Amino acid sequence: MFSDGIIAIAITIMVLEIRLEIPHRTITSESEWIVLAKLLPHLLSYLLSFVILGIMWINHHHTYHTIRHVDSKLLWHNLHLLFWLTLVPFSTSLIGKHPLLPLSTAVYGFILFMASLAFYLSRRYALRHNLLHITKNKELNDTLRMLGKRVKVKTYLAMLMYLISIPLSFAIVQLTYICFIIPAVLSFIPEGIDSKSLSKTLFDSFESDEDKIY
Repeated sequence: MFSDGIIAIAITIMVLEIRLEIPHRTITSESEWIVLAKLLPHLLSYLLSFVILGIMWINHHHTYHTIRHVDSKLLWHNLHLLFWLTLVPFSTSLIGKHPLLPLSTAVYGFILFMASLAFYLSRRYALRHNLLHITKNKELNDTLRMLGKRVKVKTYLAMLMYLISIPLSFAIVQLTYICFIIPAVLSFIPEGIDSKSLSKTLFDSFESDEDKIY
């Protein structure tokens, strides 16, 4: 899928920004450790962004797995999301080089907020225009709606945290990283979409309704 490739490229670009620079004429065991210590902010920023991009990819995958029809407007919504995700390597490089610079964390928080907003808007569009799969099983439809509400709550919380991080960067820059970590932690709380029984029920329903999943 096109979106999978874009997200994979964004992650690859981030890791390519981590460079080990040691003057060849002065290589010693001590100098290597010093350089590695200087790389720590870059490694931590890469880890944080890797997890966040991974979470967004998983949410994107889950959403589009239940979409039965894709129209041109939804594709533009998806491109809007991908635009902000491709800016994550830039903001990751900023906080890697200047982890305590207020503008760096503010830019990072703004880009994550816009990416979360884009994801919310694309999902809302799919819901409002009945693009999600609707099965003949009422109980299954109710389950999907309940799972959708859980995803919505997590998305709202993530957007709130990222939005708070922007002004907070200019007050207490260290606390902004808590705003970045909280949504990542919340994402590990299972919604139930990965349940094997639910997955099998969904697959059987899709097959019986003869709908193609994009």
